[in-house]
Amino acid sequence: MLEPLMVARRRLHLEKERRSEKMGCTAKRREEQIKGCIKRSEIRSRLRFFKNERYMFAGARLSHQIYVQT
Repeated sequence: MLEPLMVARRRLHLEKERRSEKMGCTAKRREEQIKGCIKRSEIRSRLRFFKNERYMFAGARLSHQIYVQT
């Protein structure tokens, strides 16, 4: 039996493929760009909380987790 997460991920992937078929290549690339920008800005805003050097490593790890998850 597939885990719910795997099923959800697969469904998301299929949805993305279907959407990319509907859209042109450029629109798809634009969407990816926008998503990348959102991801980066989210990480940057999270890292702002970790200005204190002691927490820098924790901040980097957290941002990496966010990046992997999204």
